[in-house]
Amino acid sequence: MQARAAIAGRFAAARQEFIAEAITLIRSGGNGQGRRYILTHLTETGAFLEVLVDRTLLTREQAVELMTAAMRMEPQFDIRLMRWLVDGANQELVRRLGSGAEALLEVLTLSSPGNRLLPVAVQLLRSQAGHVRSKAALLVAQRNQRVDLALSDSDARVRANAIEALWGQRTPGARRALTQALEDGNNRVTGNAILGLFRMGDVSVVPRLLDMMRHPSPVFRATAAWVMGQTADRAFLPRLSELAADADAGVAEAAGRALEAFERKEAVSAGAELPEESLLRILRVTESGGGRRQLSAMSRIPKPPAELPATVKLACGGNEAPDAQMRYHTMGALALGLLLPDGWGQEMHEAVKHLLHHKADSDRMAMVSYQPGRPAPLAQNGKVAAPRVVYSLVPSVPSRTRNEPGPGMLLGAQSLLTAPTGLAAQANLVMLVAEAASLEMPGAPDFLMGIARRADQAGAFLHVIAAAELPDGAQSVLRAACGETGGYYFTCAGGGDYLKNAEFLLQILHGGIEVSYRDARPADGTVIELQIFSGNTIARARAECTKPPYRAQNGSTIWYC
Repeated sequence: MQARAAIAGRFAAARQEFIAEAITLIRSGGNGQGRRYILTHLTETGAFLEVLVDRTLLTREQAVELMTAAMRMEPQFDIRLMRWLVDGANQELVRRLGSGAEALLEVLTLSSPGNRLLPVAVQLLRSQAGHVRSKAALLVAQRNQRVDLALSDSDARVRANAIEALWGQRTPGARRALTQALEDGNNRVTGNAILGLFRMGDVSVVPRLLDMMRHPSPVFRATAAWVMGQTADRAFLPRLSELAADADAGVAEAAGRALEAFERKEAVSAGAELPEESLLRILRVTESGGGRRQLSAMSRIPKPPAELPATVKLACGGNEAPDAQMRYHTMGALALGLLLPDGWGQEMHEAVKHLLHHKADSDRMAMVSYQPGRPAPLAQNGKVAAPRVVYSLVPSVPSRTRNEPGPGMLLGAQSLLTAPTGLAAQANLVMLVAEAASLEMPGAPDFLMGIARRADQAGAFLHVIAAAELPDGAQSVLRAACGETGGYYFTCAGGGDYLKNAEFLLQILHGGIEVSYRDARPADGTVIELQIFSGNTIARARAECTKPPYRAQNGSTIWYC
């Protein structure tokens, strides 16, 4: 009690110095009853909240770091502060905090793990302060994609933040909510919905955006300028130039900021090599006869509207390919079977996590772990033993414990291709291969090719993401298996490439670009250059055919770039 009295007395005598020293103490880590009491004292007097939301004292990142340190001392501290926001006795203080309450909720959103703030955040959606409700809507929508309560709110800020939280989501529920918000009478809500759908690749919203730029209300025209700038699509540059000459100063200013953002991007990229993570990536070239070839490319270019058709230019070995024609392709629900070696490392784990987190709601997925170098085990009756399924989203293929012995690589591949997913016509086996022992066993290459041919006959595809250090012989076997089914083949440049290549693969399976052309034939070492003009967006990709092509049993010739 004497220590507590001394702490309170020191706080009263030298408040600012006490707060500065106490914050340093909290950020330094450690625990103990004395430190927890200091944190409680700062909270009860309001000093901790003042520091947390004052951006002249701490940046947002520093505030999140301080909050995280406080949660190490008191694990439920984030929930405690959220309940303080909800408590009706504090509503007058919340109103006086103003934007500070928004800053507090933002810090809580960034520092609190999982969904444990959701029950309290839903209560905040009934708060009297509109700015607090808007941030709460953002938190709820980001954590569980529930926006129904927020979209019925009378405050446009709440509705707009809920729609903003859906950006990047590709679920049917997110699409429905964004489409519904197009009919909202508020400019910011409608603009956020248009931008979210455009980033989904839905270019049917472009005419609505063009209507918005001609709206009689200046706030709608200014929002249209902002959305065009956020799309980063140069197809809107002529329209932004029109808005920059608008009679309303606010509209002209918004269009000017968007044009300046385009200029900054072009200044950075001028004369520089295109980054590896560009809009395009060339994956393979296929020749099926008749002199025509087909190039497949992963694309992040949204399909343009009818009034802004995309065009393509392709050169092979420095020779321009005549009569190049491009089409976008998309696939519906996917059945993905993942095959990984036992004890897969962190790099593979990140790749699998990406596939699980970014698959569509309708996609089915099963994952089998195999023992490297293990032959296919046989039961006493001569039939192949059932494999271990580590994880499954297929109702008829249950998950099993990882402690069971796994099958060999080839048995695992065979079992995944025959899994009863109900989506056999679009079944995809994805092999993440880091070892060659399984492919060097007697008869293994022929057995794998047999699996590939049966998959091809069933309309299934086999794709491979191979480790950088995999021997050339093993890579040749895997490329041949991919080529037989028309699948994709990726070689990692390093360990971390598993994640990047998994992202590329999932993207092209859900939708990519195919370019059909004639005459210009690839050869070993041939450099292929592709340019796509989607409206005024220019995307470029460059690739090299470094390995001999594979000639499939059906007569196709495939170059993997």
